[in-house]
Amino acid sequence: MKVGCTAWAFTSPGYAAPYEDAIDTVAKIGFKGIELIVFSEQDLREYYTEGRIRDLRHRYRSHGLTLSEVAVYDALAGDLASLVPERKTRSLGFFEQAAKIAHELGTDIINMVSAWPRELTGPVPYVPHAIYLDARGQEKFNPKLSLQIDPAFDWAAIWSNFADSVAQCAEIAQQHGLRLALEGHTHVIVSHTDSFLRLFDQVPHPALGMNFDTGWQFMQREYVPVSIRKVGAKIFHVHTKDSDGLLSYSLPAGQGIIDWDDVVESLHSVGYDGFLSFELGRYRDPVRWLDRGRRYLEGVLSEHGYLS
Repeated sequence: MKVGCTAWAFTSPGYAAPYEDAIDTVAKIGFKGIELIVFSEQDLREYYTEGRIRDLRHRYRSHGLTLSEVAVYDALAGDLASLVPERKTRSLGFFEQAAKIAHELGTDIINMVSAWPRELTGPVPYVPHAIYLDARGQEKFNPKLSLQIDPAFDWAAIWSNFADSVAQCAEIAQQHGLRLALEGHTHVIVSHTDSFLRLFDQVPHPALGMNFDTGWQFMQREYVPVSIRKVGAKIFHVHTKDSDGLLSYSLPAGQGIIDWDDVVESLHSVGYDGFLSFELGRYRDPVRWLDRGRRYLEGVLSEHGYLS
């Protein structure tokens, strides 16, 4: 197993391009892999041009990095959960454009977070972040955690529709030489390991697997080593975040209570030999904390004989 890092750990604001400097920083710290993201329609139109894709590919390879995966942000993929056919079709088109970009950039994995039901809204635009009473970006709050459920909410229709979207995305991914790694967050349609396994029973596509995010699974009260063994060989990629099990704080490995010895043993037991990628953002001093996390996790892997 190798340790990697997301480009957006070093971008400001948020996930926004450009990513050239981030690639240089990830390599300088000593990571072996990097993730890029297709964040917006503007990225599709203006950033990921043919020339820029060629330059980005040359840049990360010149550092000896592997592009472990390319992510597609909710602004593009979110309407895969829409019951409005035109919106869903538009999102499928965005996903196909992103898949083409991912292939040309040189990865074999495309990632997206499961969408949340479009009939569910909260006090902040990104509904999975509505896990605090005083949610980030919210001016005032209630003493109760409150989400708004549209009266038209129909779970059976929502599930069936999104399963169809995922099946189409898996097929698109395969046609571009990619595997689709679906990621679970709170409040989304496929939020945790059991819901992913239910989805896979319905959509047993060979190109469909999971991007296993330790922080988001742990805060949903999953014991991470057991969850890893549940999903098994369908884990295509791993995001590493530490936590106290209450919230996903985006802590570096070693700063919370996750037992990383058991995590890497479980990953090894299911045959996983890919990247453990740090997805940590908005740090005041990201180089310090990401380097500390990298050293810690590489130390754990080395002790178990799994560092490659």
